[in-house]
Amino acid sequence: MTTAELKKLIREGNIIKFYKSKEWQQLKARAKKRDKNQCVMCKEQGHYSPCEAVHHIKHVKQVPELALALDNVICLCKECHNKVHPEKLPSNQHQILFPEWF
Repeated sequence: MTTAELKKLIREGNIIKFYKSKEWQQLKARAKKRDKNQCVMCKEQGHYSPCEAVHHIKHVKQVPELALALDNVICLCKECHNKVHPEKLPSNQHQILFPEWF
């Protein structure tokens, strides 16, 4: 798939097809290799967690031209990914997070 076709998928809201694309899978593998399959936020805090998600720093829907840019993605564990995307948590989970956890 060409970059233009992938950007069109994003603009049209077909994000699932984008994330299933060969191009995204290849970028995800490169990011995991670069970050040594570790969560970069946990590593900054001095501890290890395995990479469970490759996160776009500038969101795909907002900046589709950076969707396949290696410098726009980082590896995160599930907990850290939830911290950067609290809007994706069920509303009842927002209350169980305590400030001292951060």
